[in-house]
Amino acid sequence: MGYRGAMSNQQDEFARYCGALLSGLGPCAAKRMWSGFGISARGLTFALVADLGGGAKLWLKATDEAQRLFEAEGC
Repeated sequence: MGYRGAMSNQQDEFARYCGALLSGLGPCAAKRMWSGFGISARGLTFALVADLGGGAKLWLKATDEAQRLFEAEGC
């Protein structure tokens, strides 16, 4: 239980950090979803923080065009 709690705290902190990074979109809220967090602003969930193996990562929802732009920037 202690190990799981420690991992959860790290993921909580990372989710808050990601929310702060994305706050240019407006005030962001990180809410628990399944085994990670959904990040939303203005009532729209646009990102997830999840550990799918190898540590927690920020995943952004994107259109095909936005994905190409993100990849062009090295994301």
